[in-house]
Amino acid sequence: MKILCASDLHLRDDRPRCRTDNWYETTRSRLQWLIGLMNENKCPLLIAGDITDKGSNNQTLENLLLEEFGKALFPIWTINGQHDTQYHSPKWLRKSTYWVMHQAKVIEHIETKLHNNIIGDISGFSFGTPMTNGTGIAMCHRSVYPTTAQIPFFMGEHTDTIGADELLDQFDYELIVSGDVHMPFYLQHDGKTLINPGGLFRQKSDKKYTIPTVYLYEDGVVTGFEAPIVIDNVVQEYLIAEKARDSRITAFVERLSTSAEIGLSFRDNVELGFKTNKVRQVVKELVLKAMSNEL
Repeated sequence: MKILCASDLHLRDDRPRCRTDNWYETTRSRLQWLIGLMNENKCPLLIAGDITDKGSNNQTLENLLLEEFGKALFPIWTINGQHDTQYHSPKWLRKSTYWVMHQAKVIEHIETKLHNNIIGDISGFSFGTPMTNGTGIAMCHRSVYPTTAQIPFFMGEHTDTIGADELLDQFDYELIVSGDVHMPFYLQHDGKTLINPGGLFRQKSDKKYTIPTVYLYEDGVVTGFEAPIVIDNVVQEYLIAEKARDSRITAFVERLSTSAEIGLSFRDNVELGFKTNKVRQVVKELVLKAMSNEL
């Protein structure tokens, strides 16, 4: 059995704040790399959810996706993640960009199970769908970490969060491909394999030095392929500005909470704010007019 595994593409029609490059050109180039890798290895591609970053996208992006995914010479089997649907709700699946791609037959959504004469059985567990046991391949979109011990404490309250070691112990699948956690890794245990590809793009500044990876699974052997990246296409400077802004807001709130002069009169408090802060006259007038119902 030979198959290429990816997840969490988060394809989007707007440029992430941390990116400095032409986002559409980067998207096209990365998809060409992915589809080219699949065609070169002459095998199907599994994508374990969150192909898109939101349910509805503009036609420019949809046309790009149809064009690039349409170059695949082998099947692309997928499940949906929460980001593939509006409001993260499965009831919007058939009104999504994801479904446009499925209807155009450039991807094939696995509702429950698909049988392929070469690959065998592939079970699909989209976001919010509980996993059941089986054989062959399973795709799931849930929070999976390398081991149970590595689950962050703040994720412990989520019932679908699990370690790869525990997931492999629970099920009999030869291969499980998981999506949701943007951390590339794989684990093999007792003749079974779990692959968590971890994302195809760096869309947050804390991922600046993370190299997007996809994995080839062939008869029990896993090979990672790192996507070509330009490190400095991701910047972190905007975080400094955000931190300074947050500090100013915190300081303002603290002044309000500690000021002995703050009273119960909203108007008095507003006028006190005018006195203690630099506020343009035109802004003062608009605020006072609004308070007097004159606007």
